[in-house]
Amino acid sequence: PHGSVRQQVKVIGGRLWFALPKGGKERAVPLPGPTGLVLSAHIAEFAISVTLPWHEPTDRRRHGRDHTAKLLFTSNGRALHRNAFNEHVWRPARTAGGLADGRENGCHAMRHLYASELVSRGVDPRTAAAYLGHSDGGALILRTYAHLMPDAEDRARRAIEEAHRDAEKQRQNRAARPGDGPVTEISS
Repeated sequence: PHGSVRQQVKVIGGRLWFALPKGGKERAVPLPGPTGLVLSAHIAEFAISVTLPWHEPTDRRRHGRDHTAKLLFTSNGRALHRNAFNEHVWRPARTAGGLADGRENGCHAMRHLYASELVSRGVDPRTAAAYLGHSDGGALILRTYAHLMPDAEDRARRAIEEAHRDAEKQRQNRAARPGDGPVTEISS
């Protein structure tokens, strides 16, 4: 199953707006089965429709017009304001968990954890970048997370060894086919 990232709630001039996600385009992100089930149950119980203006200054027809979308996480029937969420939800949870009150434990750290886990478990940088909404083809992922890529040197060595083995097998198979060997004349 996949989750769709279709829009985000942005804070611009202290006001909440709907806008396209990071990178200016929608994306699909794979969800593990259990996560999809929990999210589906949450949506069924808690998601509500919220109306905010749409922020897209380059599209005069759309910019500023009301846009209604179902939000998974709200506060008193309204879209979450990230500053209020950080102050009244995230910071108390972080404190209760014994985590330091710093940027390294902010909400953005969840994106970093997600990217780190993808890369350290062998997901290629281009794919990880697409899931995170980066439009640079994986360059930022490579710069930030290359040290987490599992045994890249060993994988490269194994890849070339496998290529050599495959080439040797192909050579042996060609030599073993009838009619491909040396020609022997039989005279009577």
